[in-house]
Amino acid sequence: MRSIVGNVAVRDVASTVDELRAQLERMQGRRLETPVLPVPQALATLLPGGGLRPGASYSLGRSMSLLFALFARPSQDGAWCAAVGMPHLGAEAARAAGVDLSRLVLIPEPGERWLAVTAAIADVLPVVAVRPPARAKDGDIARLAGRMREREAVLLVQGPWPQTEAMIDVGDPSWS
Repeated sequence: MRSIVGNVAVRDVASTVDELRAQLERMQGRRLETPVLPVPQALATLLPGGGLRPGASYSLGRSMSLLFALFARPSQDGAWCAAVGMPHLGAEAARAAGVDLSRLVLIPEPGERWLAVTAAIADVLPVVAVRPPARAKDGDIARLAGRMREREAVLLVQGPWPQTEAMIDVGDPSWS
């Protein structure tokens, strides 16, 4: 056990925290203190950093309401959003959930090249959602993750996806 003399121990702890943070940022290839895209308050408490971290990917359940909730604030704040591979996305339901439809791009049927389409869209739009029709190869996933980090775009994947910042789903939904 170490005795505390003045503020020496506090400075040592702060220095150690700064060193660990810098090491983590180098390993992950991103800054931990970067601003996040805002989300509804109910979801903010669930996400690391309280919002969607640019350059990160998130695995979502198949709930369109959850996807719309994550699109709403960024689109209202002027960010463009895209939905890839979701032919049955309800534009009216998205609007009712608060999504600014003038900031929403739909690519309902990207075909077999869905991953290339997702990567191309991520080059120009900050929030991209995709429903993969099949499991992508690990190398392709790693390249897409690198592109997302480079462009500081957020990837929302409906379904399982490796190396995500968080996995979010809705449990026990009910209607009244």
